[in-house]
Amino acid sequence: MDTPPQPTEDDAIDALLEQARQFVLGLILYIDGIFARLNGAPLSERLARHLMRHALIPAEIALRRAIFILAADLPPQPMPTRKPPAKAPSRPSQSREAPAAKPPGFRMAEPAKRKASGYASASQLPRISFPGDASDLRAPTSWPRPVAETFARRLSALHVAFDNALPLAKRWARRMASRLARRLARKGAAKLLPATAPRLPKSVPEEARDLIRELTDFAHQGFALNSS
Repeated sequence: MDTPPQPTEDDAIDALLEQARQFVLGLILYIDGIFARLNGAPLSERLARHLMRHALIPAEIALRRAIFILAADLPPQPMPTRKPPAKAPSRPSQSREAPAAKPPGFRMAEPAKRKASGYASASQLPRISFPGDASDLRAPTSWPRPVAETFARRLSALHVAFDNALPLAKRWARRMASRLARRLARKGAAKLLPATAPRLPKSVPEEARDLIRELTDFAHQGFALNSS
C-alpha cells in the first residue's frame, strides 16, 4: 500500500504564509469597514488609538514577519545595475511645480519600546531666555504627529505593502544576500526583528498570538539560513 506523501517544510511555510495573509487581510477589511461607517467623518484621536493598538499594529507585526519569511525562501536575487540618471529637460521657471509628496513607506524594523514616563525630554521643551522674552520660543521639531495622522499614514503604508509583499520580499532578499547584510545577521536579527513577539493587547485572540509567535520563529530561521 502506498503511503501518503508527508508534508514538507515548504508546505508548512506556505500554510503559515496563507494564515498570515488571511489574518492581515481580515484586519485591513475591519479597519476599512470602520472608515466606511464613518462616511467621511474625521477619525477621532480615541478611535485612532484603539484601531492602532487592536488592529493596525498586529497587522503590521504579522506582515513584517511574513515578508521576511518570503525573502528568506526566495532564491538569491541579483543586485540591480544602476543606470546613470537621465538628464531632465530644462523647464522655464514659470512652469516649475512642487514635488509630489513621497508616500509613506512600510517600516520593516520593529519599533523600539517607548518608555513608560509621559514627561517630555529637555530637548522637546520650548526654550525661553528669560520671562517676557519670547524671541527664542520655538516649537521643537521632534514633537510627534497627531495620532489620527500617524494612523492614516501607517494604514496607507500597510495597504501598499500588503499589495506588494513579493516585490518587497525580493528587495529584502537582495539585501540579505549582500555582504553587509550577512554581517548584520551574524550580530543578530533582533536589530530588525526581536527574538520574541511584542506584547499585544488582551483583546487579541490566542490564535493570533500563536500565529505571530510562529511567524517570528520562522523569520529568525530565515535570517540564520541567510547569514552563512
